[in-house]
Amino acid sequence: MSSTTTLDGRTAVVTGATGGMGRAIVAALVGSGANVVATDRDDRHADALLASAADAPGGVVFVPGDVSIADDVAAVVDEATSRHGRLDCAVNAAAIEFETVPLADCADDDFDRMMAVNV
Repeated sequence: MSSTTTLDGRTAVVTGATGGMGRAIVAALVGSGANVVATDRDDRHADALLASAADAPGGVVFVPGDVSIADDVAAVVDEATSRHGRLDCAVNAAAIEFETVPLADCADDDFDRMMAVNV
């Protein structure tokens, strides 16, 4: 199925942007013409993310941040609105999980961290 939807002039924020799902979402958005402000607490793959979108119709900028820290989220939103004058959508792809431990056995600190990031 192909789409003719363009997002020219629209601005999006994508959290968890350097992971597999987040990276794919960034690619789809910039490929449709959106300007994307991407964020992730892990910036090791930020250069690859930026390079992959270099020739796309839209643009992408990376702002390192942790979605569980309110000031980091505010910085990402501020970047989007100051750079592009608007924020049209946000895709919250950031998430963590503890697959090796049943939820009932998860340490309180780990559970709290998971809820802060995912919720």
